Amino acid sequence: MTAGFHLRLGIVWAAIMAASVVTMLVTGVHIQGAGSITITLVLGALCFSPVPLYLRTAKRTYLLDCVLCLGWIVFLSYASFFPIAAACRLGRSFPLQDAFFARLDFVDLPAIHAWAEVNPIGRWINWSYNQILYLEVGAAVLPLMFGKVARVKKLLAAYTLALLISLPVVVFLPAIGPWYGYQNIAGDAGQRAITAEILNFRGAGADFIPTGVICCPSFHVIWTILFAWTLWEFRWLRPLVGTLAASIVISTITKGCHYTVDGLAGLLVSAVVIWAAERLPVVSQRSSRAWAHCWPQICFMFLRPRNFVRAMLPTDSTHTASNQ
Repeated sequence: MTAGFHLRLGIVWAAIMAASVVTMLVTGVHIQGAGSITITLVLGALCFSPVPLYLRTAKRTYLLDCVLCLGWIVFLSYASFFPIAAACRLGRSFPLQDAFFARLDFVDLPAIHAWAEVNPIGRWINWSYNQILYLEVGAAVLPLMFGKVARVKKLLAAYTLALLISLPVVVFLPAIGPWYGYQNIAGDAGQRAITAEILNFRGAGADFIPTGVICCPSFHVIWTILFAWTLWEFRWLRPLVGTLAASIVISTITKGCHYTVDGLAGLLVSAVVIWAAERLPVVSQRSSRAWAHCWPQICFMFLRPRNFVRAMLPTDSTHTASNQ
Protein backbone atom coordinates (compact mmCIF):
# COMPACT_ATOMS: atom_id res chain seq x y z
CA MET A 1 0.00 0.00 0.00
CA THR A 2 2.99 2.28 0.65
CA ALA A 3 4.22 1.85 -2.90
CA GLY A 4 0.68 2.21 -4.24
CA PHE A 5 0.15 5.73 -2.89
CA HIS A 6 3.52 7.04 -4.06
CA LEU A 7 3.13 5.36 -7.44
CA ARG A 8 -0.29 6.94 -8.01
CA LEU A 9 1.00 10.35 -6.92
CA GLY A 10 3.98 9.90 -9.22
CA ILE A 11 1.72 9.14 -12.19
CA VAL A 12 -0.40 12.22 -11.48
CA TRP A 13 2.61 14.52 -11.22
CA ALA A 14 4.29 12.98 -14.26
CA ALA A 15 1.17 13.88 -16.25
CA ILE A 16 1.08 17.40 -14.74
CA MET A 17 4.74 18.04 -15.53
CA ALA A 18 4.46 16.63 -19.06
CA ALA A 19 1.39 18.74 -19.81
CA SER A 20 3.08 21.83 -18.35
CA VAL A 21 6.29 21.43 -20.36
CA VAL A 22 4.38 20.70 -23.59
CA THR A 23 2.14 23.73 -23.01
CA MET A 24 5.12 26.02 -22.48
CA LEU A 25 6.94 24.67 -25.52
CA VAL A 26 3.85 25.02 -27.74
CA THR A 27 3.25 28.59 -26.57
CA GLY A 28 6.86 29.53 -27.23
CA VAL A 29 8.14 29.69 -23.68
CA HIS A 30 11.89 29.45 -23.27
CA ILE A 31 12.80 27.49 -20.15
CA GLN A 32 16.07 29.02 -19.06
CA GLY A 33 18.65 26.46 -18.02
CA ALA A 34 16.52 23.51 -19.11
CA GLY A 35 19.64 21.35 -19.39
CA SER A 36 20.83 22.35 -15.92
CA ILE A 37 17.39 21.65 -14.45
CA THR A 38 17.35 18.18 -16.05
CA ILE A 39 20.85 17.34 -14.82
CA THR A 40 20.00 18.56 -11.32
CA LEU A 41 16.85 16.42 -11.20
CA VAL A 42 18.67 13.32 -12.44
CA LEU A 43 21.59 13.74 -10.04
CA GLY A 44 19.22 14.51 -7.19
CA ALA A 45 17.24 11.35 -7.90
CA LEU A 46 20.41 9.26 -8.07
CA CYS A 47 21.68 10.65 -4.77
CA PHE A 48 18.31 10.20 -3.08
CA SER A 49 17.43 6.73 -4.40
CA PRO A 50 19.81 4.67 -2.17
CA VAL A 51 17.90 5.70 0.96
CA PRO A 52 14.44 4.38 -0.07
CA LEU A 53 16.05 1.38 -1.76
CA TYR A 54 17.84 0.45 1.44
CA LEU A 55 14.74 0.95 3.58
CA ARG A 56 12.64 -1.13 1.18
CA THR A 57 15.19 -3.94 1.17
CA ALA A 58 15.46 -3.77 4.95
CA LYS A 59 11.64 -3.86 5.20
CA ARG A 60 11.52 -0.62 7.19
CA THR A 61 8.09 0.27 5.82
CA TYR A 62 7.37 3.23 8.08
CA LEU A 63 10.76 4.87 7.58
CA LEU A 64 10.43 4.29 3.84
CA ASP A 65 7.09 6.10 3.90
CA CYS A 66 8.65 8.99 5.81
CA VAL A 67 11.58 9.40 3.45
CA LEU A 68 9.36 9.28 0.36
CA CYS A 69 6.98 11.86 1.84
CA LEU A 70 9.86 14.23 2.59
CA GLY A 71 11.12 13.73 -0.95
CA TRP A 72 7.70 14.61 -2.32
CA ILE A 73 7.53 17.80 -0.27
CA VAL A 74 10.90 18.97 -1.58
CA PHE A 75 9.95 18.03 -5.15
CA LEU A 76 6.55 19.78 -5.06
CA SER A 77 8.15 22.95 -3.67
CA TYR A 78 9.90 23.39 -7.02
CA ALA A 79 7.78 21.41 -9.48
CA SER A 80 4.67 23.52 -8.79
CA PHE A 81 6.24 26.44 -10.66
CA PHE A 82 5.83 24.62 -13.98
CA PRO A 83 2.03 24.12 -14.07
CA ILE A 84 1.49 27.60 -12.64
CA ALA A 85 3.68 29.17 -15.32
CA ALA A 86 1.89 27.13 -18.02
CA ALA A 87 -1.51 28.29 -16.73
CA CYS A 88 -0.28 31.89 -16.60
CA ARG A 89 0.89 31.59 -20.21
CA LEU A 90 -2.48 30.22 -21.35
CA GLY A 91 -4.23 32.98 -19.40
CA ARG A 92 -2.73 35.69 -21.56
CA SER A 93 -5.58 35.05 -24.00
CA PHE A 94 -7.97 36.45 -21.38
CA PRO A 95 -7.96 40.01 -19.97
CA LEU A 96 -6.71 40.70 -16.47
CA GLN A 97 -9.51 40.67 -13.91
CA ASP A 98 -7.97 42.99 -11.30
CA ALA A 99 -10.66 45.65 -11.76
CA PHE A 100 -13.36 42.98 -11.42
CA PHE A 101 -11.83 41.56 -8.23
CA ALA A 102 -11.47 45.08 -6.80
CA ARG A 103 -15.18 45.71 -7.38
CA LEU A 104 -15.99 42.47 -5.55
CA ASP A 105 -14.15 43.60 -2.42
CA PHE A 106 -16.75 44.20 0.28
CA VAL A 107 -14.20 45.94 2.53
CA ASP A 108 -12.11 49.06 2.03
CA LEU A 109 -8.91 47.19 1.29
CA PRO A 110 -6.72 50.30 0.75
CA ALA A 111 -7.84 51.67 4.14
CA ILE A 112 -7.10 48.35 5.85
CA HIS A 113 -3.69 48.24 4.19
CA ALA A 114 -2.91 51.80 5.32
CA TRP A 115 -4.01 50.97 8.89
CA ALA A 116 -1.80 47.89 9.05
CA GLU A 117 1.21 49.91 7.94
CA VAL A 118 1.14 52.15 11.03
CA ASN A 119 -0.67 50.13 13.71
CA PRO A 120 1.44 47.80 15.93
CA ILE A 121 -1.12 45.00 15.67
CA GLY A 122 -1.31 45.47 11.91
CA ARG A 123 2.48 45.36 11.64
CA TRP A 124 2.57 42.11 13.61
CA ILE A 125 -0.09 40.61 11.34
CA ASN A 126 1.88 41.70 8.27
CA TRP A 127 5.04 40.22 9.79
CA SER A 128 3.32 36.84 10.16
CA TYR A 129 2.76 36.63 6.38
CA ASN A 130 6.24 35.19 5.79
CA GLN A 131 6.15 32.90 8.83
CA ILE A 132 4.24 30.28 6.87
CA LEU A 133 7.57 28.45 6.51
CA TYR A 134 7.34 27.35 10.16
CA LEU A 135 3.95 25.80 9.54
CA GLU A 136 5.27 24.05 6.44
CA VAL A 137 8.26 22.55 8.24
CA GLY A 138 6.11 21.52 11.19
CA ALA A 139 3.48 19.90 8.95
CA ALA A 140 6.19 18.01 7.04
CA VAL A 141 8.22 16.76 10.00
CA LEU A 142 6.16 16.46 13.19
CA PRO A 143 3.55 13.95 11.92
CA LEU A 144 6.36 11.71 10.65
CA MET A 145 8.16 11.84 13.97
CA PHE A 146 5.08 10.84 15.91
CA GLY A 147 3.93 7.96 13.74
CA LYS A 148 1.33 9.87 11.71
CA VAL A 149 2.69 9.52 8.19
CA ALA A 150 -0.86 9.15 6.85
CA ARG A 151 -1.43 12.85 7.69
CA VAL A 152 1.45 13.87 5.44
CA LYS A 153 0.14 11.63 2.66
CA LYS A 154 -3.23 13.33 2.90
CA LEU A 155 -1.47 16.71 2.87
CA LEU A 156 0.31 15.77 -0.37
CA ALA A 157 -2.95 14.60 -1.94
CA ALA A 158 -4.83 17.71 -0.78
CA TYR A 159 -2.12 20.03 -2.13
CA THR A 160 -2.15 18.30 -5.52
CA LEU A 161 -5.94 18.49 -5.73
CA ALA A 162 -5.92 22.17 -4.68
CA LEU A 163 -3.45 22.97 -7.45
CA LEU A 164 -5.55 21.15 -10.05
CA ILE A 165 -8.66 23.04 -8.94
CA SER A 166 -6.87 26.39 -9.00
CA LEU A 167 -5.20 26.15 -12.40
CA PRO A 168 -8.39 26.71 -14.47
CA VAL A 169 -9.10 29.84 -12.41
CA VAL A 170 -5.60 31.12 -13.19
CA VAL A 171 -6.24 30.54 -16.89
CA PHE A 172 -9.72 32.06 -17.20
CA LEU A 173 -9.56 34.71 -14.43
CA PRO A 174 -5.97 35.96 -14.50
CA ALA A 175 -4.99 38.79 -12.17
CA ILE A 176 -1.89 40.30 -10.59
CA GLY A 177 -2.81 41.72 -7.19
CA PRO A 178 -4.27 44.68 -5.27
CA TRP A 179 -1.14 46.76 -5.80
CA TYR A 180 -2.03 46.63 -9.51
CA GLY A 181 -5.81 46.89 -9.20
CA TYR A 182 -5.87 49.79 -6.69
CA GLN A 183 -4.20 53.08 -7.48
CA ASN A 184 -3.71 53.95 -3.79
CA ILE A 185 -1.80 50.75 -2.94
CA ALA A 186 1.72 51.36 -4.16
CA GLY A 187 3.18 47.91 -3.52
CA ASP A 188 6.78 47.19 -2.57
CA ALA A 189 9.73 46.61 -4.88
CA GLY A 190 9.12 42.87 -5.02
CA GLN A 191 5.49 43.30 -6.02
CA ARG A 192 6.39 45.82 -8.69
CA ALA A 193 8.97 43.38 -10.07
CA ILE A 194 6.34 40.62 -10.15
CA THR A 195 4.00 42.95 -12.05
CA ALA A 196 6.66 43.65 -14.68
CA GLU A 197 7.46 39.93 -15.05
CA ILE A 198 3.81 38.88 -15.40
CA LEU A 199 2.99 41.63 -17.90
CA ASN A 200 6.05 40.72 -19.93
CA PHE A 201 5.17 37.01 -19.76
CA ARG A 202 1.62 37.76 -20.91
CA GLY A 203 3.00 39.78 -23.80
CA ALA A 204 5.99 39.08 -25.99
CA GLY A 205 8.17 37.72 -23.19
CA ALA A 206 9.08 34.07 -23.57
CA ASP A 207 11.25 33.38 -20.53
CA PHE A 208 9.93 30.96 -17.92
CA ILE A 209 8.91 32.73 -14.70
CA PRO A 210 9.72 30.60 -11.62
CA THR A 211 7.74 32.83 -9.26
CA GLY A 212 4.62 30.69 -8.96
CA VAL A 213 2.29 33.63 -8.40
CA ILE A 214 -1.41 32.78 -8.13
CA CYS A 215 -3.74 35.66 -7.41
CA CYS A 216 -7.08 33.86 -7.17
CA PRO A 217 -7.50 31.66 -5.25
CA SER A 218 -4.89 32.70 -2.71
CA PHE A 219 -2.47 29.80 -2.41
CA HIS A 220 -0.98 31.48 0.64
CA VAL A 221 -4.33 30.90 2.32
CA ILE A 222 -4.58 27.36 0.95
CA TRP A 223 -1.11 26.44 2.18
CA THR A 224 -1.79 27.91 5.60
CA ILE A 225 -5.07 26.05 6.05
CA LEU A 226 -3.61 22.75 4.84
CA PHE A 227 -0.57 23.01 7.10
CA ALA A 228 -2.71 23.96 10.09
CA TRP A 229 -5.10 21.08 9.33
CA THR A 230 -2.15 18.67 9.26
CA LEU A 231 -0.81 19.95 12.59
CA TRP A 232 -4.26 19.97 14.22
CA GLU A 233 -3.63 16.35 15.25
CA PHE A 234 -1.39 17.68 18.02
CA ARG A 235 -3.63 19.14 20.72
CA TRP A 236 -0.75 20.83 22.52
CA LEU A 237 0.06 22.78 19.34
CA ARG A 238 -3.46 23.93 18.53
CA PRO A 239 -3.34 27.35 20.30
CA LEU A 240 -0.07 28.30 18.58
CA VAL A 241 -1.02 26.85 15.19
CA GLY A 242 -4.50 28.39 15.26
CA THR A 243 -3.22 31.84 16.20
CA LEU A 244 -0.44 31.85 13.62
CA ALA A 245 -2.65 30.44 10.85
CA ALA A 246 -5.40 33.01 11.49
CA SER A 247 -2.85 35.82 11.45
CA ILE A 248 -1.30 34.61 8.19
CA VAL A 249 -4.70 34.37 6.49
CA ILE A 250 -5.62 37.90 7.61
CA SER A 251 -2.21 39.21 6.53
CA THR A 252 -2.95 38.35 2.90
CA ILE A 253 -5.47 41.21 3.03
CA THR A 254 -3.73 43.67 5.39
CA LYS A 255 -0.42 43.36 3.55
CA GLY A 256 -2.15 44.07 0.25
CA CYS A 257 -1.07 40.80 -1.38
CA HIS A 258 -4.55 39.53 -2.26
CA TYR A 259 -8.06 40.75 -2.88
CA THR A 260 -10.73 39.70 -0.42
CA VAL A 261 -12.25 37.34 -2.98
CA ASP A 262 -8.85 35.63 -3.32
CA GLY A 263 -8.83 34.79 0.38
CA LEU A 264 -12.43 33.57 0.35
CA ALA A 265 -11.73 31.41 -2.69
CA GLY A 266 -8.67 30.03 -0.93
CA LEU A 267 -10.78 29.09 2.09
CA LEU A 268 -13.36 27.42 -0.17
CA VAL A 269 -10.75 25.39 -2.07
CA SER A 270 -9.14 24.38 1.24
CA ALA A 271 -12.46 23.15 2.59
CA VAL A 272 -13.11 21.10 -0.56
CA VAL A 273 -9.71 19.42 -0.70
CA ILE A 274 -9.66 18.70 3.05
CA TRP A 275 -13.10 17.11 2.74
CA ALA A 276 -11.80 14.97 -0.13
CA ALA A 277 -8.49 14.12 1.57
CA GLU A 278 -10.21 13.01 4.77
CA ARG A 279 -12.05 10.41 2.69
CA LEU A 280 -8.91 9.27 0.92
CA PRO A 281 -8.25 5.58 1.70
CA VAL A 282 -4.64 6.15 2.76
CA VAL A 283 -3.28 3.13 4.62
CA SER A 284 0.12 3.27 6.24
CA GLN A 285 2.00 1.34 8.86
CA ARG A 286 1.94 3.32 12.06
CA SER A 287 5.26 3.35 13.86
CA SER A 288 5.03 1.32 17.03
CA ARG A 289 8.20 2.86 18.41
CA ALA A 290 8.82 6.37 19.64
CA TRP A 291 10.21 8.80 17.11
CA ALA A 292 13.40 9.11 19.16
CA HIS A 293 14.19 5.48 18.22
CA CYS A 294 13.18 5.76 14.57
CA TRP A 295 14.86 8.85 13.17
CA PRO A 296 18.40 8.21 14.47
CA GLN A 297 18.35 5.09 12.30
CA ILE A 298 18.14 7.23 9.17
CA CYS A 299 21.02 9.42 10.37
CA PHE A 300 22.98 6.29 11.32
CA MET A 301 22.67 4.94 7.78
CA PHE A 302 24.54 7.96 6.45
CA LEU A 303 27.36 7.16 8.89
CA ARG A 304 27.49 3.58 7.61
CA PRO A 305 27.23 3.80 3.82
CA ARG A 306 28.26 0.16 3.47
CA ASN A 307 24.72 -0.69 4.60
CA PHE A 308 23.45 0.57 1.24
CA VAL A 309 25.85 -1.68 -0.67
CA ARG A 310 25.11 -4.65 1.57
CA ALA A 311 21.36 -4.15 1.10
CA MET A 312 21.67 -3.92 -2.66
CA LEU A 313 23.79 -7.08 -3.05
CA PRO A 314 22.24 -10.56 -2.74
CA THR A 315 23.14 -12.58 0.33
CA ASP A 316 24.66 -16.06 0.04
CA SER A 317 21.32 -17.69 0.77
CA THR A 318 19.45 -15.78 -1.90
CA HIS A 319 22.31 -16.36 -4.36
CA THR A 320 22.24 -20.10 -3.66
CA ALA A 321 18.46 -20.22 -3.98
CA SER A 322 18.57 -18.46 -7.30
CA ASN A 323 20.99 -21.06 -8.67
CA GLN A 324 18.81 -24.01 -7.70
